[in-house]
Amino acid sequence: MAALAAAPLVSEKVPGTDAWTLIKPYARLLVAVDPDPPFTTAERVARERAKILDEIKDVLKTQGVDRPDPAELDHLVAIRIWDAPCYEFAHFTDQELISRRHHRGA
Repeated sequence: MAALAAAPLVSEKVPGTDAWTLIKPYARLLVAVDPDPPFTTAERVARERAKILDEIKDVLKTQGVDRPDPAELDHLVAIRIWDAPCYEFAHFTDQELISRRHHRGA
């Protein structure tokens, strides 16, 4: 689903070039996740990123773009993972979490 959102929609090839007229420009996809499967190691993150880029290439191929330039697509997908087990522990101190809990009446 994300690949469909990130991939551009093309119209027609610009005569005499490798460029395409765009109906919808590409969108940059930022995936921000906890270090849970499948995002547990740098190698697995790279594999997931490659899968998303391959899906974007497939979307382009179905539109007639047979050889999309990898250099043009590489910047479309970024995956960010924090080193704590969850977002809250990565971005808030223990004191901030305690304060929020007490503030909500928990």
